[in-house]
Amino acid sequence: MRQVVIIAVSDDEYAIPIEHVREITRIEKVQHVPDAADYVAGLINLRGQAIPLVSLHVRFGLQNNTEKIMIKNAYALITEYYGVQVALLVDEVREVRSVPHLEEVPPLINTPYVKGVINLSGRLIMEIDIKEMLRDSGIEELTDNAREEK
Repeated sequence: MRQVVIIAVSDDEYAIPIEHVREITRIEKVQHVPDAADYVAGLINLRGQAIPLVSLHVRFGLQNNTEKIMIKNAYALITEYYGVQVALLVDEVREVRSVPHLEEVPPLINTPYVKGVINLSGRLIMEIDIKEMLRDSGIEELTDNAREEK
């Protein structure tokens, strides 16, 4: 058994291994970033540090960047990608729970960051590989810039 954080993005549930979640916080205010990538909802202030906020709505293709992202009552999961803190915008944090084995991804599902499926009493929850998802989104540009500045 291993622990995951089960989140909601729109009407869908996803799981993130708990070891990839540093913190969960409510989003109070988002600072817009001009000309940012589609999936970057803006910046949030976390104890005096500006953290990029990645919209899982846009990243998962559930909404495009022209639609208003509902920030009020949303949550940010704080993760780290090669030394850079990144916040993931989610609608709800449903639970932290121990889960049994991870089923293989069914054929025709070739999204590289979907690690597998958790089947919980009729709930199908896709487990997300955060590092792979962030790598695929092009966010390594942020980490390259952060490494150059240090």
